[in-house]
Amino acid sequence: STSVLDQLKKFDGKSRTLGVKTTYLEPLSSKWTVIFDYAYNNSNSTSNRNTFNKSNNGKYEDLDTVFSNNFDLVAASHSGNTLLRLIDKKLRLSLGSGVSAVQLKLHNLDNKNHNAYNFLNVTPQAQVNYTIKPQNTIGISYRGTTRQPRIDQLQPIRDNNDPLNIFQGIPDLKVGFNHSAGFSYYNYKVLKTRYLYFSANYNVTQNFISNYNVIDRSTGKRIYMPVNTNGVKNWYSWASWQQGEGNKKWRKSATIDVSGGRNINFTDTAIRSLKDAQKAINNYTNTNFYLGIGYSVTDKYSFNIRPRVGYSTSGSSLQTANNLNYYTYGGSADGYLSFGRFEISTDINVDYRQRLPIFSQNTNIIRWNGTITRKVFKDKSG
Repeated sequence: STSVLDQLKKFDGKSRTLGVKTTYLEPLSSKWTVIFDYAYNNSNSTSNRNTFNKSNNGKYEDLDTVFSNNFDLVAASHSGNTLLRLIDKKLRLSLGSGVSAVQLKLHNLDNKNHNAYNFLNVTPQAQVNYTIKPQNTIGISYRGTTRQPRIDQLQPIRDNNDPLNIFQGIPDLKVGFNHSAGFSYYNYKVLKTRYLYFSANYNVTQNFISNYNVIDRSTGKRIYMPVNTNGVKNWYSWASWQQGEGNKKWRKSATIDVSGGRNINFTDTAIRSLKDAQKAINNYTNTNFYLGIGYSVTDKYSFNIRPRVGYSTSGSSLQTANNLNYYTYGGSADGYLSFGRFEISTDINVDYRQRLPIFSQNTNIIRWNGTITRKVFKDKSG
């Protein structure tokens, strides 16, 4: 069935922000340094979101209080950071943490309610880089960051801009905390012009803000709300080998990247306790392998070819029939040929995906560009 949303919506607002920051650096020795900084920010804003229904006289004068909200917001934050840094011949180390206190004062202009939200954020960090020998380095890092709820996620109002998908805020959201750990390795052989690089990163979030979807199966309407959950994560790793560079030398390369993660959301047919809702866990992975070869002669010609093959998986704990495992193929190539005052250049990118019954159409893409250029100056500069 089709329904018409006949309403007048008026949105307006204003904001003003003031901030200051100061930094102090103190050398402790020829190798050690300590850094302090402090910042203060204050923001005042007003938001007016009003929805009007059509009255009997044909004018939009009847305020719809369900989908209207007017408020003043004062946000103040104090933050400080301390960082201890070491710079040695082979070792570079930085270790420290930041602490910030954030207070949100919300005044609901419709019902005159006053709410205050206080968040304490801690952001530890550590990074170590060790040079095994020149052009050969290993690194380890960790960073913790907080993720505050947005003010619209905290407001218990409904937004019906899309009548089939209505958003509703939740005042009791908690601050999320993300842990990020990384590792890297770099090696370069100058005489062999060989380059090797590897990096990996892992992220997991406590109190991740996900969606709680309440679906009316008879009408297809959905009310979705932000909720906190644990177990959301993502990761990636990347390794590359390259050799050869310069005029009249073959360039060869091989690269592999692997990434994946887990998303979580909740589904129900009525607004109830979160523990009674269906928990949908989606795990996914993506793997791509590239080979590359190229050759060039200065001012005459050059070409590069880089084929790719990939494999992806996606699996849901609820809709197992829609789990996907498929290959992708493609790559890129480019080159140019110069003769006299003319230069012909071209590049192509190809992306093919294995045909899947769940998709009615394949998203195979080929992009091919080409140019012909004639240089008018004697030195061929343009």
